[in-house]
Amino acid sequence: MIKAIVFDVNGVLQRPSFRHFFPYVHLSPKELYTFYRLSRSTSFKKANLGEYKTREELVNALCKELPQYSEIIHRVYKKRWENYFVEWRSATRALEEFSKDYDIYLLSNQSTDEKKHVISYPFLKYVKGAFFSCDIHMMKPDAACFEAFLKEYDLKAEECLFIDDSSKNISVANQLGFLTLKKDFLFSKKKVRKLIEKANTD
Repeated sequence: MIKAIVFDVNGVLQRPSFRHFFPYVHLSPKELYTFYRLSRSTSFKKANLGEYKTREELVNALCKELPQYSEIIHRVYKKRWENYFVEWRSATRALEEFSKDYDIYLLSNQSTDEKKHVISYPFLKYVKGAFFSCDIHMMKPDAACFEAFLKEYDLKAEECLFIDDSSKNISVANQLGFLTLKKDFLFSKKKVRKLIEKANTD
């Protein structure tokens, strides 16, 4: 019996604000690719694990690791996160609706700096618990991250629907017994309800 819905944040509940992002940061296509590479860096991973408490610490680490990109790093990170990301309203409206019937949780890889922006969203009032990688020093898709989440909220994997946009995260959650749904570009409330109904009648 599904009792809880667990949402990822990036790519599920929030998305890049492309309309504002490009003119705001003035990134060329080549620079945009570089910015994407930054998200794969060791320093960025350490930020998601909570090793850096401020944006300045992350910027310094990124510039040290990738000095050839220092100018782009400083240009991007001097801006506020809310100018980069906005709510994905189709998903957050669904979250609000589902909160009437299910406990809602967040399980997300976030740096301390990013977390400050995420917890400012209005939809947080519908969330029973938020589990961020920067607080627990573990990241998805590490199975230990999912297990720590279940222990923290006294949940069973088979009682949870986990929604994420990462195939790796979905695969690990499946192996642990979660009911899972990989988010498509458009969030379908109907698909979620049908998936839960099927699981609850099997």
